[in-house]
Amino acid sequence: MTQAAKDKYEILNYSISLFDTLLAMDGMSCDFEKKGILSVFKDQKNFEKHQTINDFLSTYNMGARRIDKKELLELEPALRNDIAGAWLHENDWHLKPDMLLASWRKQLSKKGLIIEEHCKLLGFETNGNTVVGVNTIKGSFKADAFVLATGAWAPQTLKQLKLDLPVQPGKGYSITMERPGICPTYPCSLYEKSMVATPWKSGYRLGGTMEFSGYDDKLNPKRLSKLISGATAFLKDPVGHPVIEEWTSFRPMTYDDLPIIDRAPSKENLIIATGHGMLGLTLATGTGKLVSDMVYGKTPEIDIAPFGISRFR
Repeated sequence: MTQAAKDKYEILNYSISLFDTLLAMDGMSCDFEKKGILSVFKDQKNFEKHQTINDFLSTYNMGARRIDKKELLELEPALRNDIAGAWLHENDWHLKPDMLLASWRKQLSKKGLIIEEHCKLLGFETNGNTVVGVNTIKGSFKADAFVLATGAWAPQTLKQLKLDLPVQPGKGYSITMERPGICPTYPCSLYEKSMVATPWKSGYRLGGTMEFSGYDDKLNPKRLSKLISGATAFLKDPVGHPVIEEWTSFRPMTYDDLPIIDRAPSKENLIIATGHGMLGLTLATGTGKLVSDMVYGKTPEIDIAPFGISRFR
């Protein structure tokens, strides 16, 4: 556990430094705010027990500041009066993912990147230990190097190459809506409900849960209702109107909670990047830079050995 935490801290820290550079670019509009995240507790015993976890996190410079009830209600008036307290992770930040991706895409398009959407992969063309092309519903594409970053679908994508990747889809849910009348000013991780209420300048989202049900992508109404009831237990005004989107999709989960960033066994020019769990966006910049360095034959700036496929064999 300690080693995994150390390895994750390295790529987290690396990614955050790269985000600073990315977000400083002109036109990167994404409702970014660096004000911290509150881990909010309903039960006093859970609140006190979190001290042990915080001590552990502090060894990796990820500790939080304890905030007792009186101060907390002044800091975050959107919380109900019957909460126990919170821990404020002051160095954390949040943003609106769809806005980030739209801005990021514009930056890449300006640099000449061509994006083919709705382009289903049909199979790989190989020659010995290299991939020479991919066949899709839009035709065949040739390249010198290939990056497989298909998230939870990576094991299915690799079946043709007879590569077994221990990644499982962890199904998550969210409800995006307009900001409620009494909207939180901080993102609030609601501990006992294992969910997060995230405010943006342009909206509000309730998200969470973890369901292992294979690749079933149907929205489960019970899971969505639990997000509402969970937020209701912590927030004075938990729901905004109208609801903009009810969403579900899959997180690529590994059993050691570390991503996979490595060259595919037996295919030297195919790089695999998946298994980021619930930190896909957070680790996006670090993963992208590591993969870029691998493609161009550069030495990565952090040790990528902990993210190798060989750890599963």
